[in-house]
Amino acid sequence: MPGNLTPLSLGSTRYTGKQFRGVGEGGSHGAKSKPSTASTITTQRAPPVRQVSAVLTVRDVAALLQVSTATVYELIARGDLPSQRVLNSIRVRREDLEAFTRPADSV
Repeated sequence: MPGNLTPLSLGSTRYTGKQFRGVGEGGSHGAKSKPSTASTITTQRAPPVRQVSAVLTVRDVAALLQVSTATVYELIARGDLPSQRVLNSIRVRREDLEAFTRPADSV
């Protein structure tokens, strides 16, 4: 990296301060200008943390059980796993999933 520019990674794209310079700064305008304050940005954004919800999607249930979503839909269709329909989506309460995964002798 030339100068004091530090790469800033956002997702899969890497940015340097050069992409953040405003109109009239840098480029081929002939006049030299001091670097913008945006070129010194060095912080990175952390990925959003997903909160654990009391109501889970079919995809969440599949990930927790380490099975496919088709398996979860089959468990719901057979009545083995209670669920609620919310408009056009299916939700499973965390308590119902815990009851489903609890061994039968501990009931």
